[in-house]
Amino acid sequence: MKILFTREVKIGIMVIVGLSALVFGVNYLNGINILTPSNSYYIKYEYIGSLEKSAPVRIKGYKVGQVRDISYNFENREPFTVTVSLDNDLKIPVGSTIELIDDGFIGSKILQINFAQNGFKNEYYKQGDTICSVVGKGFIEKMGDNVVPKVEHLIPQIDSLVMAVRALS
Repeated sequence: MKILFTREVKIGIMVIVGLSALVFGVNYLNGINILTPSNSYYIKYEYIGSLEKSAPVRIKGYKVGQVRDISYNFENREPFTVTVSLDNDLKIPVGSTIELIDDGFIGSKILQINFAQNGFKNEYYKQGDTICSVVGKGFIEKMGDNVVPKVEHLIPQIDSLVMAVRALS
């Protein structure tokens, strides 16, 4: 028995396949894998800098999730609520923090999970919990902490060098 598809059925199948490819493609470009289960958590910040959706969430440099959504309500003391989705296998101990840090010199922001050192044993955040937030020092602030003392040490030597050059001329 021969089954024939009409032109309308073929067009309908192609539209469904095309829309499915579009949904998977857009999510793939955003770094979202629809087929992989993940847990969502919330973090509240007073200031988020240039943090954007799809920014990575890392533990010691290893990507374990990403920023899913950023919402704001300026009537609260901490107006920004950041929703992150993390790997399903990851368990975050109670007392851990998520730190907003710079990702290099360009100025983009990422989130880094800092596990609690003396966390409660066998107590973990559950999906949908709000995790404590920390705002880390910016790249320029970190450089200032390291470079400024060294430059201050060089200033007297530079001054004496300039005086010697003036004496020669």
